[in-house]
Amino acid sequence: MAREVPNCPRRPSVENMWGNLWTSREYHIQVITPLFGGGPTPGQNDPVTLIRGASIRGHLRFWWRATRGASYPSVAKLREREAQIWGDTETPSPVQVMVKLNRRGRTEPWAEYTPKRDNSGLKSIPDPRNRDFPPYALFPFQGKARGWQVEEEPAAATQGTEFTLTLRWPTDRELAKDVEAALWAWVNFGGLGARTRRGCGSLFCSDLAPADADLRNGHTLAQWVETRCGQYGIELPAEPRPWPTLSRTVYYALQVDSPLPIWFRAIDLLRRFRQEVNMGRNPGRDGRRPGRSRWPEADSLRRITGQALPQHQPSITTTADAFPRAEFGLPIIFHFKDGPRTKTANRSVDPVDCQLKPAGGAGRMASPLIIKALAVRTGQGMKAVPLILKLNVEPISAAVVEFDQGNGPVTCTIDASAIRRQDLANYPNSPLHDRSVQGSAIEGFLYFIQKNGFVR
Repeated sequence: MAREVPNCPRRPSVENMWGNLWTSREYHIQVITPLFGGGPTPGQNDPVTLIRGASIRGHLRFWWRATRGASYPSVAKLREREAQIWGDTETPSPVQVMVKLNRRGRTEPWAEYTPKRDNSGLKSIPDPRNRDFPPYALFPFQGKARGWQVEEEPAAATQGTEFTLTLRWPTDRELAKDVEAALWAWVNFGGLGARTRRGCGSLFCSDLAPADADLRNGHTLAQWVETRCGQYGIELPAEPRPWPTLSRTVYYALQVDSPLPIWFRAIDLLRRFRQEVNMGRNPGRDGRRPGRSRWPEADSLRRITGQALPQHQPSITTTADAFPRAEFGLPIIFHFKDGPRTKTANRSVDPVDCQLKPAGGAGRMASPLIIKALAVRTGQGMKAVPLILKLNVEPISAAVVEFDQGNGPVTCTIDASAIRRQDLANYPNSPLHDRSVQGSAIEGFLYFIQKNGFVR
């Protein structure tokens, strides 16, 4: 005799739980910079559902925590309220998220591999198809080439996407502020897909963007942020929470242009600060290739691994290990061009590839810096200004150096004193000299952008 399986009890519908009074809002949104990822395969666009409601809900969760959630004194209180708004395994969310794709846009590889000047093979870094694409922000999507063989094609990106987002929630004043605050912050400071903190997948919604005319008439983005915080009841704490929150550290330059060239200009400031000759690096001997790094990480790794070319053994930076660029986000992979691959008998070599990772087993630590093109309303539609926003986060307190010299992984833990300390701004040619009192890479970068036309 067949065994009967009882039916599972049905969860009450959200409508039944919250009653009949509902608020619905509809927003037309454009994706103004290339969209990478967003699908089930990391770094790849979803070929079927390009814009997914579940992804948007995840972004709204993050930005709710960063805005309205910033007022909660503990993680427990934060999660309690978050579950009431966005749901958890026990509680369905009362907020409905619906997406209608109006225009998919075009999808194509963002770059292509081209031959070297001497025609000895393909360049190791592909050339962008659009000169306004900043390769410095897109290196995770560059693929790989060896000799004349392309082993991995550059990732495809989608441009020109437009969609309608409909949000529906039970009519409640506080819940409305929660939803609208998250949406406002996500559209203006976040984005869709991968690498949104470096400006990919940036968004524009005319109903939520600042006005170009206001910025030209003396209003600042900081004033705009303060006004919106008041409108949505956002209370920003002075001290960091255990989760990232919005801060008043908002910088922009009054350079109004189309989104792509603005994006390039913003990202190029980070490239210059970290890598430009006579700032992040010494000049090379041949006048073309960069010389030794002026940041202390390379010298530190030579000491830690015990590997160095004879001419690189004397440190040109610090004598105590230091990794200040950990503040920009982790992991960081360090590759030495004269490493073991060039090893010959009885010859010293520079270190193997090393990785700087978050302590505690986390795979990554997102950058606290958001660098992007911020869309602004104009009389003709939309333009953009370069934006650099520092989220309010707890300072990084430790990291792990990991490498393998052939006998298995070796790890070395570094503490906060190897990431920020005053002497990192005092050694000769330090990139932080006269830019950071505390020897902080983030502090130095924010000083640098102000010297290059950015204001608060």
